[in-house]
Amino acid sequence: MVARKFKELSEPIKATPERAERIARERSEAIAEIVDYTLGELRRARKITQDELARLMATTQPNVSRIERCGEMELSTLRSYIEALGGRLEIAAVFDDERFPVTAGTSE
Repeated sequence: MVARKFKELSEPIKATPERAERIARERSEAIAEIVDYTLGELRRARKITQDELARLMATTQPNVSRIERCGEMELSTLRSYIEALGGRLEIAAVFDDERFPVTAGTSE
C-alpha cells in the first residue's frame, strides 16, 4: 500500500460542496454526542457573535450575555436562542428503555 498525504485525500472532498457539507454535518453531530455545550460555546461553535445573535433575536447584546450566564430560563427563551442560531429545540423524556418526544400543548 502506498502512503498518501492527508491533503491528497481531503482535497477531493473539499472540492465537492455536498461531500464537504455532509462531512461537516457528521463531524458536528459526532462532537455533539460527546460534548455538552454551554449556550456560549454553542454560539461560538456556530461562529456567531453575541451582537449578531442579539440582532437575530431582536434583543440587546447584554441580554444575550445574561441568557448565556443564566442557569435557569423559560423554554421560550431557550427556543428563541436556538432558533436564532439556525437550529430547533427538541425535548424528550428519556427512560432506560424508551424515549418520548415532548411537545407543548394541552392535555385532554
